[in-house]
Amino acid sequence: FSASPMTINEGEQSTLVWLVENAETVTISGLGPVAQADSRNVSPAQTTTYTLTATNRNGTSTLPVTITVTPRARITSFTADPPESPAPLTDIRLRCEATGAREIFLVGVGPLPPGRALVVVRPTEDTTFECRAVGDGSEDRQTLTVRVRRPVEPPPG
Repeated sequence: FSASPMTINEGEQSTLVWLVENAETVTISGLGPVAQADSRNVSPAQTTTYTLTATNRNGTSTLPVTITVTPRARITSFTADPPESPAPLTDIRLRCEATGAREIFLVGVGPLPPGRALVVVRPTEDTTFECRAVGDGSEDRQTLTVRVRRPVEPPPG
């Protein structure tokens, strides 16, 4: 009983392959009854152990195989506080949060700690920022534009 590949990225497939002899019944957890020799493509959403159970009049044998699923990098939140700058050079807190990422980048700012990133920027004009979350075999990007209000010029005179 084997799986190939044994490690996949979220959303990908692995193939379970088995060959059992002299069994009256063969089942695989999560799949139910199966033939003595066959294969099946599976796409588990998370790391999953499949257990093959073969039974005959002499007893029962079990054999597990685990498929490790690497989660996709996903940006769960990208915000600016305040969402609009009241004037040039005002502190704006950009927060980017992601799951399944080993690195988070704010393009133009640099790499940030994984999981949750907070940085203060002081834009002088309307600026679009990009958050990029990088995982093993996946990447997610989101952009956010911070508008900067300009001071009102007093009328001449």
